[in-house]
Amino acid sequence: MRSIIGWWANNPVAANLLMVGILLAGILGFTAMEREAFPIFEDNSVSIEVIWPGAAPQEVEEQILFRIEEALKDIDNVYRVYSTAQESFARIEVHTYANVEIE
Repeated sequence: MRSIIGWWANNPVAANLLMVGILLAGILGFTAMEREAFPIFEDNSVSIEVIWPGAAPQEVEEQILFRIEEALKDIDNVYRVYSTAQESFARIEVHTYANVEIE
């Protein structure tokens, strides 16, 4: 290992050529990189929120969440469903596989 470092220290032209090569590779890579101000991406999740004023969390779970989860079981390409019941509020997050049209 010491001989490699010594060789580079004794040959400054080789070290400078390596540095120029690395800089050129970085500049060429940067110019070839695709850049967008507002990139387009597709989200593979949907959030469903339901408000039921005055309902207890157990009522929200039994009357809303269970019914929506049962309806979502028959849909293809859904791999995960998260649901949360709070007082007067229910939230369900549905995650699908990539490249699936959510609509």
